[in-house]
Amino acid sequence: MKKGINGLISLQDMIQDLEWTSDIDRYYELKLSLLHDEAPQEERVVTQIRKQQVTYMERPAVMLVIRNITFIVEFEKVKNEGKYQELLTATMSHEMLTPLNSIINLSNFVEQKLTKIKSSKEKEPRRRRDSVKAGH
Repeated sequence: MKKGINGLISLQDMIQDLEWTSDIDRYYELKLSLLHDEAPQEERVVTQIRKQQVTYMERPAVMLVIRNITFIVEFEKVKNEGKYQELLTATMSHEMLTPLNSIINLSNFVEQKLTKIKSSKEKEPRRRRDSVKAGH
């Protein structure tokens, strides 16, 4: 397809494009410059263009259906960002909890061992005292 200045394509070029078969959608991102009394503003618009073969006044014709799908694209982006945030949070939680669980389990194990050692040391002097009293 022939492109004009800055890669622009005219609607006439789209109609005559032989590689573009009917009922296949094409998507374009347009940058519209809004001219007001103030500084010009640019707006990004995503369009869906469908080429359809129709009959008009009993003659074959081509109709281009142009839809502004900017809001649909933005909605999908927001929805996907929410999904990615949930996935990231779940993954981070899992990745952080796995080592934390290991640390907690290890500290519980060490605490139990220390408690056993401490209690056995407390019992040991009593045994010695008992054996000294008995004369052994």
